[in-house]
Amino acid sequence: MAIPPLEGLAWAIQWFYLPLSGNSLLAHGFTLGNGAIVITAMWWILQRRFRNPSLPLLSKFLSYPVVSYLHLMGLGFMVVGSRGLAAALPNLSRFYLVFSGDWLLFLLLILTLTPDRQALLDWARYGSSAVVRDLIWGDRSPAPLAIALNLVLTASTTLIWVGSWEGESFRLREAATLLTISLALLLMLYAVAVQLIAFGYLNRAEPGCWALSPWSPFCR
Repeated sequence: MAIPPLEGLAWAIQWFYLPLSGNSLLAHGFTLGNGAIVITAMWWILQRRFRNPSLPLLSKFLSYPVVSYLHLMGLGFMVVGSRGLAAALPNLSRFYLVFSGDWLLFLLLILTLTPDRQALLDWARYGSSAVVRDLIWGDRSPAPLAIALNLVLTASTTLIWVGSWEGESFRLREAATLLTISLALLLMLYAVAVQLIAFGYLNRAEPGCWALSPWSPFCR
């Protein structure tokens, strides 16, 4: 990867074309702002678990802004001008970085959003008549619909970025589009599988633990 010349270092680190390394006020504001967001989110999560340890680590209500925030943070460093450091990478390489980040993000989302078995059984037995609302916002309801909505949010922004690629062939953009859709469908199937396991096949294990399949033998 080519290193930009010294006179171009002011533009080297960009986030959605903003030259963070070229303006100390902007860079410090960006860092402090993101630090405040992360600390606030962690405080909400800790408060939530302290009040009721049986709840999932992340609420469905909070999952939508958290997932959008993390996805856009990663995507923003790939959407740069011609003088940005990431511009030295081909579009496809940057796409693979975003692709890998989204894969990890949604594995963690499945882990933190899936209720335990008893909460799911209680919801199935005593759930309210507003099923759709519960599936979107409820903490004790199954997670696949909320995960699907998060997938739509992240896939949409990724596809908009892929569509904005200049100088790339139609076949390359088509391949990136198909990969994005395939990842969304695969993660959706994975989330449904984890939920079905939690409903029917695990009596003692934490179902969210099975979201990280290499460690599933240790889920007891």
